[in-house]
Amino acid sequence: MTFYKDTHDVLPIGKSRAMLHPKDRKPREKDEQTYAWYELLKKGERIPLFEKFLYKKEVLITSREIQICTRVKKLLYKDFITADKDFINYVPMSVKGYFHWCWKKGYIKPPISECHPEWRWFNRDKSSSLVLFYDGRLARPKNALYREVKDFHLNEDGYQTYNGKLVHRIMAKAWFKFYSPNLEVNHIDKNRSNNHITNLEMLDHKNNILHRDGKPYEAMPIIYTKSSGKNLYSGKWK
Repeated sequence: MTFYKDTHDVLPIGKSRAMLHPKDRKPREKDEQTYAWYELLKKGERIPLFEKFLYKKEVLITSREIQICTRVKKLLYKDFITADKDFINYVPMSVKGYFHWCWKKGYIKPPISECHPEWRWFNRDKSSSLVLFYDGRLARPKNALYREVKDFHLNEDGYQTYNGKLVHRIMAKAWFKFYSPNLEVNHIDKNRSNNHITNLEMLDHKNNILHRDGKPYEAMPIIYTKSSGKNLYSGKWK
């Protein structure tokens, strides 16, 4: 997706730009201002005018600014539905919140995402590799077999840990496309030892506090990562 500046050719009456010979057309220039705003947002910078445009707040805005905001919105929408890492990690929460709201209301729809197969890898091809099942179980694979992990520990806050790692965070890292170390992993039913993947979601600290207090909150869309898993017929881990 590439946006260009508007060009104004001198056209004969009754003719469009498409009817001109390519040699007679003015060269098209890339819309640098649109991409400058887009890059600023992906670095975590806030652009108040763009946020007011998204939330339809009253503001004096020119037709050119409307064009830029509309184009930036399209670029961010593409990042949202593909779970782009820069979008997840750096775009300001006020902007991400708009896309989350549209997603919850059904105005935009990320790709259909299912949790099949029902396991994901963590640290694959390393000695510490684990298989994480959808229901929160962990296993250490070895050839065609696996040994389920039983030696969990509860830390002082009531969270399950394994080898010093928080189980709910490694579950989220392996399963969620929208995982980010800057976000928090929330237990929807408030049971900190229930690490079933459908009980976990990603959100920022502010929304985590709202969930704790029983108030309306917003979480990241649930889009699962892709994985092949174990072929139950051949007995091999893929």
